[in-house]
Amino acid sequence: TTPFTWSVSPALPPGLTLNSDTGEIRGTPTAASPITNYVFTVTDARGAVQDSNPAFKTASITVLPPLPTVESINPTTGPLAGGTLVTINGTNFTGATQVIFGGNVVPSTSFASISDSVITVPSPARAAGTVRVSVTTAAGESVDAAQDDFTYVAAPTITPFTFGSTVAYNS
Repeated sequence: TTPFTWSVSPALPPGLTLNSDTGEIRGTPTAASPITNYVFTVTDARGAVQDSNPAFKTASITVLPPLPTVESINPTTGPLAGGTLVTINGTNFTGATQVIFGGNVVPSTSFASISDSVITVPSPARAAGTVRVSVTTAAGESVDAAQDDFTYVAAPTITPFTFGSTVAYNS
């Protein structure tokens, strides 16, 4: 018989709460947590456990860390041969597994995670053009933004000049 009272065990992740009257889970997680099975118990006004419906029994909740974000890169250009040391500034870089330059993956063994907000990485070789630079962690890949563009440029072409040649001025 109604009213029903809801409870959960173990306690929900930090930042989440269970409304004991409705069973609604509310809030914003404040910390990552591993996959955990939670047992929800519903009792009626007489104290009888309502367990005939399997939906009332268990649920798994995983709170993932936030996605990494790229706020800026420096420099924003480099040669086709790669090798430019690029500093990526952003958030949530802890545990970064790879940096991607337009589809070219740079594994974590090839870059330095300076902090949760700074990574330095050598650009891989690539054809001319602008590519997206992204960071991947356990939470996923950073979202595309204008500030994560890196442009590969060809070296300038030098035209030979012969001494004694005539060069037209304002022609």
